[in-house]
Amino acid sequence: MQFDAKAEKRRLKEAEKTKKKQLANAKIPDIYPISGITTEGYLKFTFGTRIFYGEVFDIKKYDLEKLPIDRADTIEETATRLYGEYQGPIKEIFRNFPERNQAQQDYFKRLMTRTNDLKRLNWIEDQLNILIHLEKTYTKLGSWQIIYGESLTELKTNIERLEKYKNVFGFYPITIAEKKLLFNLINNPGGLINGEEENE
Repeated sequence: MQFDAKAEKRRLKEAEKTKKKQLANAKIPDIYPISGITTEGYLKFTFGTRIFYGEVFDIKKYDLEKLPIDRADTIEETATRLYGEYQGPIKEIFRNFPERNQAQQDYFKRLMTRTNDLKRLNWIEDQLNILIHLEKTYTKLGSWQIIYGESLTELKTNIERLEKYKNVFGFYPITIAEKKLLFNLINNPGGLINGEEENE
């Protein structure tokens, strides 16, 4: 039997198309097996018959090159100690995250209702339009850490273990809305930033 290069190329192209289609149709549980959120706001994962829990933390970011050497050394030593002492799994996620400035927009909207000065109104409107544009178009690279536990009790214990590292890493729990947005972005990296339809 002879090798047919054209047929092989067609077969590989079809396989690639099928794989792309499967990835495009993937749901979040296919990528991260999330089956729900507990009343405390923790993520519930189901993998086969196993159920485990997780919490997503935003962490402090540093530019080590701009810090004094002793502060940078302290941060690096603390990171080494954390990953050496903490025995549970930690997953780090790096992702472009959309700009969220609704609080600032609300502030400028309140200012608009409180002034009658035309110049000031024009300036406020300009600032509001800038914020709206940024929210639609701007993203910034963020990083998060997920801490896991095989039960809610174990998860809470693991979170308590991180308390001594809070002064360096922060470990700020994110809101349920931010968790949903984060995992939607992971599931649909090529889609629109906010998962919204564009207005024409």
